[in-house]
Formats: sequence, structure tokens, C-alpha cells
Amino acid sequence: MSTEPALKRARQILRAHSDRLLAKPNVVGVGVGYREGSPSELALVVMVKQKLPESALAEDEIVPSDIDGLPVDVRMVGEVNAQVDTSNQGD
Repeated sequence: MSTEPALKRARQILRAHSDRLLAKPNVVGVGVGYREGSPSELALVVMVKQKLPESALAEDEIVPSDIDGLPVDVRMVGEVNAQVDTSNQGD
């Protein structure tokens, strides 16, 4: 599959499933990117506070390994906090 159609499909899958994934307690973000260790394979990237073994999660907290045929890459990013630029450099 060429890059543009694959990217379009990946973004459609992201839109269709992002709310459900973001509702999981450990998930802090979702996006489309390249699978870690495989720079040519698109994946749904799910960012989590902490990577945990499946045995430590309730069934509804587990992130699937693929969604609609698109691989899922779970990446630990820690806590994410919004920041405000107060420098007024753009004024």
C-alpha cells in the first residue's frame, strides 16, 4: 500500500477509536506514527503513563495489539501536563 492511502486509513482508524482508547485510565495520548523499531510500518501510537503487564490490568484497560488491522504501538511517556506560554514573544 502506498504511503498516502495507508496514512489516510490510519487516520480514519485513529478518529474512530481515539475516544475509546483515551477513556482507558493509563492512556494519556493517541496518534499515528511509525512502529518503534520499524520506521516503514505505520501504527496507531498509544501513549501511556506507565507500561504495565496485561496481568496487572482489568480486561477493559488492556490496549489491543492491533485495531482494524493496524498495528498498535504502546509507548510509555509518563505524565503529560499542558503548558502555557507566558513569554509574550509572539506579540
